[in-house]
Amino acid sequence: MLFILSALLLILLAFFVRRFRVPVKHRWRRRQARAMAAQLRGRDRLQPPQLLYARLRAMDPLAFEELLLESFERRGHKVIRNRRYTGDGGSDGQVVINGAVWLIQAKRYADTIRPEHVAAFEALCRTRGRRGLFIHTGRTGPQSRAAIAHGSAIEIISGRALLALLTDGPFPDLTGLGHHDRAASKAMDEGCIMRFVPCLICTLLCGAMISPSPAQARARNPDEEHLIGACIRRASLGRPWLEKTLWGLRDQEAGWIGAEVANTNGTHDLGPLQINSWWVGRIAADIDRPKAHVRHWLRFDPCFNAEAARWVFLSALRTTGDYWKAVGVYHSPTAWRQRNYIASVAMHLSGRFGNDVFMR
Repeated sequence: MLFILSALLLILLAFFVRRFRVPVKHRWRRRQARAMAAQLRGRDRLQPPQLLYARLRAMDPLAFEELLLESFERRGHKVIRNRRYTGDGGSDGQVVINGAVWLIQAKRYADTIRPEHVAAFEALCRTRGRRGLFIHTGRTGPQSRAAIAHGSAIEIISGRALLALLTDGPFPDLTGLGHHDRAASKAMDEGCIMRFVPCLICTLLCGAMISPSPAQARARNPDEEHLIGACIRRASLGRPWLEKTLWGLRDQEAGWIGAEVANTNGTHDLGPLQINSWWVGRIAADIDRPKAHVRHWLRFDPCFNAEAARWVFLSALRTTGDYWKAVGVYHSPTAWRQRNYIASVAMHLSGRFGNDVFMR
């Protein structure tokens, strides 16, 4: 009897080991994915997007699948891995986001994605009654965009959204929303009222005489503004007063992604919060990166731009010990320019948040 029980236990143990063990080659891919995820969330997140895309396209395709699952896990989502990489039925894994299960398909394209792949994944998601994330490293062509334009079961994640997923940046809200109304879902969290006591009447009267900055001549793109807003929220580090400050600076500067506005002194104001190019050298030295890279990121990476704005403002705040003086220093070292700038930022803050933004 004891012999029979021992044999049964050995059979059960062999069954579970065979069923649930991770093969050596799978463990290697998971290690590679974990290493890459750690790098992308560390200093490598500041690398130019083109370099990051090249690194992703050079990965083992199955390790790339693991990287996506690892990135979702690091964001706190539950992931469901397939038992094997081949014969997975068209899905490369699943992720649970706010209680909803999403199928994942990962593609390392170097060129435009193929619309038939998108259509096939759409059909798979509808068959299984799930929504899906088609995540790729290439370009999304018009035919593929048209395929998901109306009532699609899938969302395409690529470009900046893909890099945001991998670098822990602001990721699109997927809470039961379709492709068109996603952008409207991200309302700003008001938080607590910022507490300062300036001379409100004086600042508003002075601000009324100030002309807008040169960057304000450009019309704002709603999708771009949504992305910039998400980056401002991230850069504020959960501090409501700092988030409102960055919004005041952003509304005053009114830059855009890719902006490079020339000044009369030969410098340029860069990106959404118009970081003066004078800061490029200091930032490059601080993060140990080439100046050309820093200048590019200030122009084209809104989250890097917002974090640089936070750094410039908080540096001025530590130096001056005065909130409004730091706002002025953000713009110029010249006293009269600071006064005018402070008044204008105060107007933008009261316009966005109401006059009680200044109340104690």
